[in-house]
Amino acid sequence: MNRFFLASLLFLAQGPSFAAGEVYGGVGGGFSFLEIDGGVAESDGLLVRQDISGSDFSARAYLGIRYGRFLGLEIGYTDFGTVNDDVPYGASGFLLGRVNASVDTTAVDAFIVGYYPLSQDLSLLARIGVVRWDLDYELSGSASVPPFFVDFPSLKSSDDGTDLAYGLGAEYRATPRVKLRVDLQYYDLDITDDLWTLTASLKYGIPFGR
Repeated sequence: MNRFFLASLLFLAQGPSFAAGEVYGGVGGGFSFLEIDGGVAESDGLLVRQDISGSDFSARAYLGIRYGRFLGLEIGYTDFGTVNDDVPYGASGFLLGRVNASVDTTAVDAFIVGYYPLSQDLSLLARIGVVRWDLDYELSGSASVPPFFVDFPSLKSSDDGTDLAYGLGAEYRATPRVKLRVDLQYYDLDITDDLWTLTASLKYGIPFGR
């Protein structure tokens, strides 16, 4: 991801002069939605389905540079929150109950951002980039279907990787330096079937080259 960001920065810096733009930072929050078709796992003779879906509050902070009117680079950190879901478990063909499955995901990302100005104050955004993610997964709790009373042993795992991400958005200039932004972002992770965020953020920029 570092090579991706540095190569993009060198590309933007080419030319006889550095175009007008801004450096900026922002922070915001919204919602994340996650879906995983995890198949079946076994723990101490118990079988549990790992199909998980749900949503939670998410938060994102980012820094970037906008080069001219149409192009920029951005890096960020996203906490997707913790998604909880109840999943069934059983043994020998019998349903014994349901246990809680929780997934905690965070990511660091780097994007090339394209801007399409609709007016002096309103622009549409599109982005593509790479994301370095970490995911922690846990099954825990106990449940029962009489006459069976079985405690489910805690099962924990973690994974990480680097994949692509895409996004669309819009931003409105409230003042010369303050902008309001809305982003819809999709993360194409190998380990998930669906992961996206909808975020509203406040962005502060410092212009240069004007």
